[in-house]
Amino acid sequence: MPRVVPGASPVPMPPRHPGDQAASPDPTERVPGSGAATTSSASASSSGVIRILLALAYPITREGTRHILELEADLLVVGEAADAREAFRSAEELQPDLLVLDLDLLISGADTLRAARARLGRIAILVLNVDAPDPALLTSGITGVLPRSASSADLLAAIRAIAKNRQYGLEEPPPLQEAPTARELQVLRLVEQGLKNRAIAQRLRTTERTVQFHLTNVFAKLSAGSRTEAVHLARKFGWLD
Repeated sequence: MPRVVPGASPVPMPPRHPGDQAASPDPTERVPGSGAATTSSASASSSGVIRILLALAYPITREGTRHILELEADLLVVGEAADAREAFRSAEELQPDLLVLDLDLLISGADTLRAARARLGRIAILVLNVDAPDPALLTSGITGVLPRSASSADLLAAIRAIAKNRQYGLEEPPPLQEAPTARELQVLRLVEQGLKNRAIAQRLRTTERTVQFHLTNVFAKLSAGSRTEAVHLARKFGWLD
């Protein structure tokens, strides 16, 4: 029976003819008030969307990271976890393309990751907050690492590189052709602290152009493509100890 609103005239229904069938609902059709159309995880991955599970220690970090990722059309956060056990259980259940995991959640890092690797199969693992990588950690089956000083741009670059079946941050640094000067190391240490060129110039009482000149030299010597990568490689060489 059609629902009749009091005071309104019923709307006549068109007659049904023999053989007529009710139209099947479109499973991808958006229903008002129901949110976006839903698709299976397999179809989402095949459409080029990278499905991500976030496992970060603090709620504010998870919320901020989720906001950054959801601004990107090719990234989809499918779940969140607040500890390692929940992260690995959710990964098995949700089958994301990538697990973004906070190193601070791991009590025994390399051993925990090796056990998780056997359980998670094809799921890639990007470990955050790795400032001084333990060789055991780098050979535990993870796909990439990022240091604490990483920016949102670095995170996006790492995710997209891993989605193309590339490792990120695990490669051994190439042999140096030339060591950095004392001034270049001074600039790099301030970059490690998160300072921008203007602040570095003020601290060193020089110009932004001079700071950029030193950074360009450091990037060339390290074969680095970003500030974060330069700091990461400098740590591997022991320059910033």
